[in-house]
Amino acid sequence: MAVTTDRLKWIMDSVGQLKTDELRELYCEVQRLLLVDEQEVVLQALYESGLVRKIRRPQSSSTPFKPVPISGKPLSETIIEERR
Repeated sequence: MAVTTDRLKWIMDSVGQLKTDELRELYCEVQRLLLVDEQEVVLQALYESGLVRKIRRPQSSSTPFKPVPISGKPLSETIIEERR
């Protein structure tokens, strides 16, 4: 049985008061955090084993991605035509 702290009890009580859409959002965030943690463990193990020399972290961008507008037909159509 897991040890439950006062903080965890408070969080669990608070979760019980959330609406369905809020629960879904919380679930997605918890899953994301767990995935990041698992990736860190794997990367650290690869580094310690010598299979990876350096762990590169993606640089966070403060500006959101904005696609570049192009004129004419969609680029995907042009690529498909050129491959034929």
